[in-house]
Amino acid sequence: MCGRYTITPTLSQLLAGLDLDAVNVPESSEPIVERYNVAPTQPVLAIASGEDRPRAKVLRWGLIPYWSKDPRKEPLRINARMESLTERPSFRGLVEDARSRCLVPADGWYEWLKAEDPKQPRKPMHFSLPDHRPFAFAGLRSTWKSPEGERIGSCTIITGPANRVGGGIHDRMPVVLPGPGERAAWLDPALDAAAVMPLLGPLADELTYVQRASTRVNAATYDAPDCLDADEDPPEESQLTLAI
Repeated sequence: MCGRYTITPTLSQLLAGLDLDAVNVPESSEPIVERYNVAPTQPVLAIASGEDRPRAKVLRWGLIPYWSKDPRKEPLRINARMESLTERPSFRGLVEDARSRCLVPADGWYEWLKAEDPKQPRKPMHFSLPDHRPFAFAGLRSTWKSPEGERIGSCTIITGPANRVGGGIHDRMPVVLPGPGERAAWLDPALDAAAVMPLLGPLADELTYVQRASTRVNAATYDAPDCLDADEDPPEESQLTLAI
């Protein structure tokens, strides 16, 4: 799964790293970049397809289907399992339509390693590409309209089985689109669900870097650079298998 992530570059660095320099980003009352602990329900940056070029949106992380009666009574759809995208009512129509597919820019994500001693707390770990360059999660988006006319744009991050590096910590991981070709294909209006599904495989082992992080990330309201500082207590080596 993916329940927290990082997007630490400045906006200009991020867009340049994703070859999206020409994209205009809407203003947001809350920060959407230079963040070290992005949490569900917070506003996040997303990139969607446009008529002539990709366009940026600020969306709520936690997808609200357009047909929802009351989002407050429904689960937080922060993740969508790739194995059931074409079956789940919340997602099957979205993956088919390129206008509902989106990129969620990031430069890392967190997962928690279970301690060998069940009485001990889980240890946060941070995943990234080896050079910490920005990438994008494969995402889906939707717009919900309340009876009063309020419109809320929201998104979810697609997850799949973990690769060998991530599998030592959790059996699932977010779907990462590391290169411009994969990102462009995910937004391509000429491609239907069957054509984009092959993009949703696990990140290559050799592109997966993991390091210890700080338990400060356990607090969803805490967002500072020291989230990436390793705690003094290291994880058990017998559990953390990073062999490629």
